[in-house]
Amino acid sequence: MPAMSNLRVGWKRYGPYIHDLDSRGRSPRLRLRSPRTISGIIFHLSVVGAGCGTVTVSEECGADQRPCWEHLGPDDRRVDAIVETPAGIFAGTRNGVYRFAGDSWIPSGLSGQLVAALAFSETNRSLIAGVRPVADETTAAALFVTGDDGASWTPSDGGMAAMNDHRFWAYSVAVDPADHNHIIWGSSASLLASYDGGESWEFVHGSITRSGQGVNDVFIPPQGALWIAGTGAFGTGYAQRSDDRGRTWELLLPFGEGELPAYSIIGDPIDNVWIGMRGGIAETRNGGSTWEVVLKRAGYIKGMAIVDATVYAVSSISSSAGSAMRLFRLDRDANRWNSVSVPSSSGGIALVAGRDGSLLIGTENSGVWRFWP
Repeated sequence: MPAMSNLRVGWKRYGPYIHDLDSRGRSPRLRLRSPRTISGIIFHLSVVGAGCGTVTVSEECGADQRPCWEHLGPDDRRVDAIVETPAGIFAGTRNGVYRFAGDSWIPSGLSGQLVAALAFSETNRSLIAGVRPVADETTAAALFVTGDDGASWTPSDGGMAAMNDHRFWAYSVAVDPADHNHIIWGSSASLLASYDGGESWEFVHGSITRSGQGVNDVFIPPQGALWIAGTGAFGTGYAQRSDDRGRTWELLLPFGEGELPAYSIIGDPIDNVWIGMRGGIAETRNGGSTWEVVLKRAGYIKGMAIVDATVYAVSSISSSAGSAMRLFRLDRDANRWNSVSVPSSSGGIALVAGRDGSLLIGTENSGVWRFWP
């Protein structure tokens, strides 16, 4: 049986309760949904929280329970990056990499590092981790690779950190699904490409001395244009597009020269692209020539993913009690972003599609949530 610590439910004398309170300090109401009890443990709960509707939280979400949420943990942990491989779910935290082994999280290397990016190569069966700074620390490398699920890690940045006083970082990394030896790495303000699985790297935009607030996301579809989202040194959010699989890039400013950071980006096969920014989402339907803000007052859109041709976006929104997670889903027929009911959690800062049709969400201090739409 899975450990109860993986379910965000505690116990009082009168039964189960949810730890988090609403904006007025009240506990959300609970309505049990087809509960099964073993030694007093209730497995399935439907939580009715302020402003979020009914949310089913379960240890094991069956097909008849969806939509359904499962809290995987690790508890009280910030998760900046997630990737799912045949060996399980890997989470990048501010203290290295952790792997979910079905009922618990196992430390899997790079202890003490802020792991900001994770990517997996199916062909090479290797996991790539990118690290970035918390303060003024140094690093042996900006990228590391493991072929044994985190038992050992090897520097894989081509010596870039060593050439820059061990202060060169990775904010994003993505493997080309059409060629797993082709990898794009986003640093603080530059883009690098590898064509040999990470053995060597070359700058395709910027240089080792260029500075910024981060190339925060890289989107590589199987075919068509490649896209990145980033934030410049003075807070200007930008996108870049490549029509030659990442060899050259065109700079785009969806929001003009204003101070509006960009965090995430994703597109579809017909050249529709969405970029997540501070406050909402902007969309282009013509390859970046023009942009329109299609979602406002939505917090910091830190992650975007597509599951079953549906686009999702996760955000962290501030409240009097701290940050909170919000999840949005694009209704293509109505051309509208709708809010999805979510469990009580800290802000969402990472979003990827799982291997089973679910969404995996990293949060500011609530670990990982899995959502089945």
